[in-house]
Amino acid sequence: MTSKNKENIIKKDRYDIIVFIQAPADLRYALNIYKKNEGKDFLFCIVNVEGVYKFIKGLPLQKTEIIFIEYIRYSLKKPLSIFKAKTKFDLLREVFNSISMREVYFFSRIDDWITCGLIGFLSRKKNIFTYYYNHYDDKGLQKINKRTISYLKYWLHSKVVCYLTNNSFVCRFIGKSLEFAFWKYKIKEIRPDNKIGIEEDFLYVLNDVDINHKNILFFLTPEDLDFITKESKIKLISLIDRISKIENVDLYLKGHPRSGTPNEVKLYFNHIIPDYIPAEFIDYKNIFLIIGLGTTALTYPINLNINKNVVSIVKNIDFKDNNNQSLYIKFLNELTNNQIKYVSLEDIEKLLSNE
Repeated sequence: MTSKNKENIIKKDRYDIIVFIQAPADLRYALNIYKKNEGKDFLFCIVNVEGVYKFIKGLPLQKTEIIFIEYIRYSLKKPLSIFKAKTKFDLLREVFNSISMREVYFFSRIDDWITCGLIGFLSRKKNIFTYYYNHYDDKGLQKINKRTISYLKYWLHSKVVCYLTNNSFVCRFIGKSLEFAFWKYKIKEIRPDNKIGIEEDFLYVLNDVDINHKNILFFLTPEDLDFITKESKIKLISLIDRISKIENVDLYLKGHPRSGTPNEVKLYFNHIIPDYIPAEFIDYKNIFLIIGLGTTALTYPINLNINKNVVSIVKNIDFKDNNNQSLYIKFLNELTNNQIKYVSLEDIEKLLSNE
């Protein structure tokens, strides 16, 4: 991306506030920053999640420009890809170097080396205030054993990204291959209130809802089905099939804005919510029960007391790697202050059959 390319993605040379949105869960915090600063010129940079880009483009935002930043990929097995990645990142950095700004916000120091590389660069510039809105990065973390093969792989990735961005990255936690060492930079960490709600104008209202039915919302992603054993996958799909046949029960399916919805289960659902709709922006008022494994989508209706009928089946599903199960449980407990309920597949069927 050259300065010439800049005209194709960024229209102005100056913004009051630039916000990097790295995941669907960042959106409500980004919009909260927007509401607090209405009237200022915003640049929203959506990193690698096309669903979020599609969703936010449809919102009634004033004085706001929205761009999509495609992720730059490399492989440790292909050294040439590393040099190509550096060229692409240097061009992207040149674009942001050519515009002025007053404030910059980002939401995660974990894994996203593109955003963090740009943040590290921008934080070193004069007269720019850089803020790290840490709303979930420290949940469910487990320290990695430095004597493992996994640590060696993570360490190699951190060194490559240090080279690519000229910023400091470390590896300290299981399942988190990269961590931006933000504490070494002029960056202010903010711990926002997780009870920040959504403006009604931004909500996605479910179509064709029968308020006399038990409307059940499943959060399922392709990764969920990949992580669990074949036997558990069969049990889960069988449960969904049986529930779909219960009288006066309507099933809604919601996937992930980045990875989508698992094809294996689509045929059992009456309604499929578009992948690009973030879970926090769903209107839950006519939902009887919300079910999922370990997604952050389960935590929002609990924390805001929007819907208390939220359950996870993660404790009663067998995983290919038990570490994934324990990380999910730790993550959900911390994000909901231990309010999340864990149930078995049989519990769900009994609840719906006996109501």
